[in-house]
Amino acid sequence: MDLPRPRPPILPNWFAVSTVLTLGAGLAATVILALGVLHLEQEKQALAFSQQAGIRTEAIRRGLDQAAELAAVTNALFQSVSPVTRTQFHDFTAPLLARNRFIKSFSFHRRISDAERDGFEAELARLYPGVNSNITEVRDGRTQTALHRPSYMPVDFIEPGPDEDITFGFDAGRSKSLQAAIERAIDNGRPAATALLMLSRGPQAQRGFLMAMPVYRHDADLSTPALRRAAMIGNSALIMRAAELVEIILAGQPVDDGLQLTVAASGSGGRMVTVYPRAAPSTSTEGVVAVRFMPSPSWLVGWRGVGALPHHVTNLDVGGQPWRIDVTARARPMLSDHLGSLLVLVGGAMLTLLLTALVESMTQRSRRVEKLVQERTADLELSNQRLVDDVIERQRAEKALQESEQRFRQLVSMSSDWYWEQDADGKLTHSAGPVHELLGIGKGEADGWNVEQRAALDANIANRQPFLDLIYTRTLANGSVQYLQVSGEPIFDDASRFAGYRGIGMDVTARMAPRQAKA
Repeated sequence: MDLPRPRPPILPNWFAVSTVLTLGAGLAATVILALGVLHLEQEKQALAFSQQAGIRTEAIRRGLDQAAELAAVTNALFQSVSPVTRTQFHDFTAPLLARNRFIKSFSFHRRISDAERDGFEAELARLYPGVNSNITEVRDGRTQTALHRPSYMPVDFIEPGPDEDITFGFDAGRSKSLQAAIERAIDNGRPAATALLMLSRGPQAQRGFLMAMPVYRHDADLSTPALRRAAMIGNSALIMRAAELVEIILAGQPVDDGLQLTVAASGSGGRMVTVYPRAAPSTSTEGVVAVRFMPSPSWLVGWRGVGALPHHVTNLDVGGQPWRIDVTARARPMLSDHLGSLLVLVGGAMLTLLLTALVESMTQRSRRVEKLVQERTADLELSNQRLVDDVIERQRAEKALQESEQRFRQLVSMSSDWYWEQDADGKLTHSAGPVHELLGIGKGEADGWNVEQRAALDANIANRQPFLDLIYTRTLANGSVQYLQVSGEPIFDDASRFAGYRGIGMDVTARMAPRQAKA
C-alpha cells in the first residue's frame, strides 16, 4: 500500500524582507552618498567662485591704483621743473594719453588772486586769440563769466586741447568735490579723487572722476598740512572715464561667462552709481567684503535661483572715494556643476535596483532550493518508510524461506534422500542431506562413482539433457557394493551457458543387492 506523501512545511517570508531591506538600504546609501558628493560640489563651486571673484576684484583694485599713480606721475613734473611750460606739459602727457585711452584729459589749475585775474585773462587772450579768455564758472546751469572773489583756480594747461566742457580759464576751484579731494591730498600726500561727474552732455554722456594732487612752490616748507596749504600754487589733475577704465582693466582677464560683474562708485550726495557695465542698472547694496553661498535643496535645477546666487561684495577706497565691486554667479544648467552627484544618484539607484534584482533572484532560487530540499526530504522520508517496510517484508520472506528449507531438509532426512548440485566440471558445489556421510566425499571433489548406465549418462550430459534414476555403484573397503539412484537436470546461467547439474539421490543398496545376488 502506498503511503501518503508528507506535506512540506510553510516557509517563513524572510526572503521578501531581505529584498525590501536590500532595496531600502541601497537607496538610503545612494541618497547619502549623492548628498555628500553634492556638498563637495557646492564647496568646490563656492571656492572656485570665490577665487574667480577675488582675481577680478584684485585686478580692478590694482588697475585703479595704477590709474591713481598717473596723477602722482603728472604731479612730479611740476615738483621737479619750475616753471613748467605748455610745451613741456604737452610733451609729457602725450605718451600717457596714447597709452591710457581711459584718460579724458590732463590739466593744471593755477591758483590766482582777484588782483591777478586781469593779467591771467590777458595772457590767455594773447595765447589763444579769438577765444573767450575770461575766467568762467557754471552758474544757474550755464557757463558764465566768473563773479569776482578773493581767489580762483582756473584751468591753465589742458591736454588734449579744450573742448566744450572744459576750456582755459574755467574755474575748477568752484567744484566742491575737487576742493574736498585737494584737501585730502594735502593731508595725506596721496592722489585724491572726486565723486563721479558727468564728463559730457547728450545721449553718449559718460561718467568719470578727477584724480588730483596739489602743486607747491619749490622753496616752500611742506612739513605740515598748514604749511602745505599756504605753499599751494595750484593742482594737477587728470580726468578718467570710469567705464572705460574698468573695461580696460578687465580686458586683460580671462573671459568667464559664469560671473556677473558690477562696479559702482560714489556719485553726488554719496549715492552709489554703476559705472560698469555701462548699461547696467545701479544697485544700492552696501557691505564689506563677503562671500555668501547658501545651500538649497533645489539644487536639481542648477544654481538655486536669482535671489540665492553666490555673491561676492568688495568695498574699495579710490583716492578717498568709496567704490564697490559686486560679483554674482550667473545661473547655470544643472549638469554643468552637479554631474557628479547626479551620476552618483542615478548610478547608485541603478546599482541598487540591479542588486535588489540579484537578491530577489537569489531569494527565489533559495526558496526553490529550500522547497525542493523539503520535498526531497519528504520523499526521502517516504522512501525510508517504504524501505523499512521492504526490509520487514524481506525478513518475513527470508524467514518463510528458511522455514521451507528446514522442512525440505527434514523431508530429505526422513526419506534418506539428498539434494545435490555440481559445476560444469562435475565437482560437487552444494548438497543437502547426508550425502557426504553416504558418499564419503567432500565439497568440491569429483564423485568417483561408476555409473551402470554410462552411455545414457554421457549422452544426456553431452546434450545437456536431464537424466532419471541412473544407478551409481561403488565398492566399499569391506568389499561390499553400494548402490545409489540419482536423477538430475542441467543448469544454465542468464546467458544460457551450461553451468552444471542439480538433482536428488537415494541409497538403494538394500533393494539392489539381493537382486544382483540372484542374478
